[in-house]
Amino acid sequence: MPKPISSDVLIVGAGTAGAILASELSRDPRRQVVLLEAGPEDDDPRLADPGAWPFLMGGEFDWAYATKPQGGLDGRILAYPRGRVLGGSSSINALGHQRGHPAIFDQWAAMGCAGWAFADLAPAFKELESFDGGGDAYRGESGPISVVRPREGIRSAFAEAFLEAAVQAGHAMTSDFNGRQMAGAAWNQLAIAGGKRASSATAYLSGARGRPNLTVLTGAVVLGLAFEGQRCVGAEAWMGGEARPFRATEVILCAGAIDTPRLLMLSGIGEPEALLRLGLKVKAPSPHVGQNLQDHPLCGIVHGASRPLPASPYNHGEAIVFAHSPGAGAAPDLQIMAVDVPFATAETGPGPAQGFSLVPCLMTPKSRGAVTLSGADPRAPAAIDPNYLTEPGDMDRFIHALRLAREIAAMPGLAPWSAGECLPGPEAASDDDLRAFARKAVTPFYHPVGTCRMGREGDGVVDPRLRVHGVEGLRIADASIMPLIPNAMPNAAVAAIALRAARMA
Repeated sequence: MPKPISSDVLIVGAGTAGAILASELSRDPRRQVVLLEAGPEDDDPRLADPGAWPFLMGGEFDWAYATKPQGGLDGRILAYPRGRVLGGSSSINALGHQRGHPAIFDQWAAMGCAGWAFADLAPAFKELESFDGGGDAYRGESGPISVVRPREGIRSAFAEAFLEAAVQAGHAMTSDFNGRQMAGAAWNQLAIAGGKRASSATAYLSGARGRPNLTVLTGAVVLGLAFEGQRCVGAEAWMGGEARPFRATEVILCAGAIDTPRLLMLSGIGEPEALLRLGLKVKAPSPHVGQNLQDHPLCGIVHGASRPLPASPYNHGEAIVFAHSPGAGAAPDLQIMAVDVPFATAETGPGPAQGFSLVPCLMTPKSRGAVTLSGADPRAPAAIDPNYLTEPGDMDRFIHALRLAREIAAMPGLAPWSAGECLPGPEAASDDDLRAFARKAVTPFYHPVGTCRMGREGDGVVDPRLRVHGVEGLRIADASIMPLIPNAMPNAAVAAIALRAARMA
């Protein structure tokens, strides 16, 4: 066995949170930080191209996971991409920078997560960004992550038509959905700097790599955590064809909502009976590990294009609408995106060769799933069951989103672009028709959160200081700690969690 590599802090996973944590914690030159990433460096030029993200999924920078058969979606098995590269999913996602409505974070605090209301998170949201609209009471202007909106003269004429149609359908424009007013039609906000993707790795980690107290190791697949009694003292990783031990005063898991619970369970932290069935020793009983999985379901209403669609210099989805279903409350629970490519599944049949999609999404799902072990092999992927659209009411709200998207498509603003709806097609008119279409067309938004949720001991996996209940020396700082999914793309919230975790060191 090789000699252990020792540090003050060992961070597992160099995704959105891990890259930020490593950068922030290594600012103190007295603190030795080691960051482990299973994937490669992020130096491939395709990662920097904002328009290349659809082609990164399923490739070498993707864990290429898949779900269990989804009962609410006709038993379909869905692809479930997760980033496997420095920057994690922030290096392969669609670049959206959305915080979520303050009411969602205020619910975190009400669920036993003291210190995690929106007012507590707002300083971190401001600190991490450099917004092209400038700083104010809501926005930051000097942070590492550049946040831009499509600029006049460069942005897509198709996206402009979508927003015109959205206003005609009754959705007022909002200039900043991350500011005073979230609901409405808006230009999307994207993590782009100088025309290139601004991942957490490029925004934070690249500038910290020269510090002598920061060691970043790629190609390091963590197999499990190491303990002395109830204290976590490190981890074991597979590197260069052999198992390598790592030791640290503190270990922070940043492996994401799929692999953080998997590593906990492999290390004996989880539901005892489930662990014992697999022959795993129980280190700390924690029945909520892997539970509470949440994600946003979406699908595409596909139109044939009556004219060539302009190439987007951004991310193919420059315009967006946040809306409420009946009785939704303060936070918009629906999102409709305009995407300049046809968005279809194998079950719906192919879309047109030239087309666009209006993409409705359910942003506050009630359905809950789980991440469980598929076996005791530390290299086996987890079993992922998002359990989409199974909770009563989720499908009804999703159908409402489909109808809102159709209303926008029917407005004069989009008429010059549409050659007619292809999927599901005008013959799908009733709620039953739309339910049948949704079961064939829904895919993940790839926003898994919640599987190591924050809460009181007995009702969560970590406490409000992100310490894992039942053991010492182990924290979690990633999307898995969210008790409730934001009604937005969650990458910005994960970044804010990482900043707050760094301040708790």
